[in-house]
Amino acid sequence: MTVYRNAQGYMLSGAPAAVGGGATVNSAATTQIPVQLEDLVMSANAFDLTVSQIRVAGQSIFASSGVAPLNLWSAAAQTEGYRSISIPMNQQQQLSVDFVGGGVAANAGFACGTTPIPSEAVVPTDAIGPALSYIAPFDGGFTAIGGGATVNLTMTILRPVLLGRLVLCTDGNPQDLTTVNDLNIGSILVNNIELKSGDAASRIPAAVAHVTSTLDQDLLLAYPAELNSTVTIQVTNNGAGPVNLGGAIFCMPDLRS
Repeated sequence: MTVYRNAQGYMLSGAPAAVGGGATVNSAATTQIPVQLEDLVMSANAFDLTVSQIRVAGQSIFASSGVAPLNLWSAAAQTEGYRSISIPMNQQQQLSVDFVGGGVAANAGFACGTTPIPSEAVVPTDAIGPALSYIAPFDGGFTAIGGGATVNLTMTILRPVLLGRLVLCTDGNPQDLTTVNDLNIGSILVNNIELKSGDAASRIPAAVAHVTSTLDQDLLLAYPAELNSTVTIQVTNNGAGPVNLGGAIFCMPDLRS
């Protein structure tokens, strides 16, 4: 069966952003008809950019205190569905992204899939509650892990959420799984409660949660975190060279609310 898309209903995107090294640049896209936001994809000609904020109609959809690597939204990421914003927008409302430059100037952009909806299906963003909890990034964007070193990736939860798909990446090519081959995860803690199934000596290869991992639902933490909860992931670099690692947890719909 042929399905036809409405006029002005294909991909919501802003103008390309020229992002200086270390600078923050906002890029915004304005809807022309009512739509449901779907999967978000970002692109840049450098791999070390981060995203400090995403807003839908002026409302932040970050559920934590952190900053997310842009690589998490790579077109090559195996996160289809999890990266869906799944929020309705009325016409003439904005989806915006704050890009933060890395070591050098770069060009960045984003595009979000859309499904046209009738105007009566639009819910004001200040009335959709848990749906605003889209992603919970770890603090700092990227954390440097020296050879043989162990570090903690941490975040503080800003609103009650159900933690979903854990995803990690480096500041290298997001399609290159070898960038995390020397890393492993020693613990995953929510308010000091261990989520890892193994004992204290067990280690999870970081590649399991890499942005290109195809494990799908096995990567769902499926664990509730309340306001001001602390989420900590301990990562060890077993290699000789340093690695810059970042990540986030895509949130799940919380059926309790």
